[in-house]
Amino acid sequence: MDTLDTMLAGLASAPTPAALDALDERVFADLLARAAHPGPSIAAFGSGAAMVALAVGVATAQLSIAPQAKAPELAALSSPTAYAPSTLLGQ
Repeated sequence: MDTLDTMLAGLASAPTPAALDALDERVFADLLARAAHPGPSIAAFGSGAAMVALAVGVATAQLSIAPQAKAPELAALSSPTAYAPSTLLGQ
């Protein structure tokens, strides 16, 4: 562990590299340049992807709907059926 402490102490006492002196200025200049010329935003890509997903979902739902057979009419109260109590009792 003494070797590591010695290496870190040597690193702390070393002079700062000259390339790091102007690093902040270069980063902020690049950020300002990017802000001056904005490209397509993430929101535009996100909304486009949402619209495509919605269109694919609607198309898939329309294609997967099977034609339904007509449901039989309920005639429980309007006409006698084969299983009505009066029919089953012989009236």
